[in-house]
Amino acid sequence: MPQLTLPDVRFHASYLDAVREFTEAGLDPAVLESGEIGPYGRTWREPAGFASFVLELGGHIGYVVRPGARRRGHATAMLAAALPVCRQLGIARALVTCDAGNTASRKVI
Repeated sequence: MPQLTLPDVRFHASYLDAVREFTEAGLDPAVLESGEIGPYGRTWREPAGFASFVLELGGHIGYVVRPGARRRGHATAMLAAALPVCRQLGIARALVTCDAGNTASRKVI
């Protein structure tokens, strides 16, 4: 069962493989880096304007599955693991969104 983990150098080779897979599939590997909000460590601080960011640009939870690992339940497991973390952070109702044409993500949500 996949688990939420903090970034670690142990995953470097796997990360590079994922970048290669995204590039070979014609996808932007930048989706592997979630820098829209910035790092907050183990504590949550809601930055100014965050509520409008969440509503306009995507939600509280984001995840991506590398092309070679799709259709194996990883997105479902990631979302299931992220929801309790949201509760621990005081987020009573987490917003999760996807593009309207992304059928796989719509099924997960």
